[in-house]
Amino acid sequence: MTTSSVTSDVIVPPPEIRAVVNKTAQFVSKNGRAFESRILSSSEGSTPKFAFMSQSSPYNAYYESRIEFFTNGGDATEEERLLKQQRDEDEAALKSSESLSAAPIVSTSEGTVNRA
Repeated sequence: MTTSSVTSDVIVPPPEIRAVVNKTAQFVSKNGRAFESRILSSSEGSTPKFAFMSQSSPYNAYYESRIEFFTNGGDATEEERLLKQQRDEDEAALKSSESLSAAPIVSTSEGTVNRA
């Protein structure tokens, strides 16, 4: 099994965009860049749905990494599982951080401290 090639400097699109990106990347990895060219030259290629294909898009690096991922035998189901796991870990860390910042502040003669 191939591991994910998404790195921390790549912006992962939201799920509704990610689904289109992943499916397009799968087709491009299978059918070549000519398939990508056909999309871009079609009327739909200039719509926001395929904006990630432009190098100026913040999601283009993710798109390119998905083409490489699928070309190297990557599995879309496994990829979604890894992304969900990362998202769950990020949410847990955020909740932990929020609960620390919500702790009451108590002033004492020694200074101000948070009480958990």
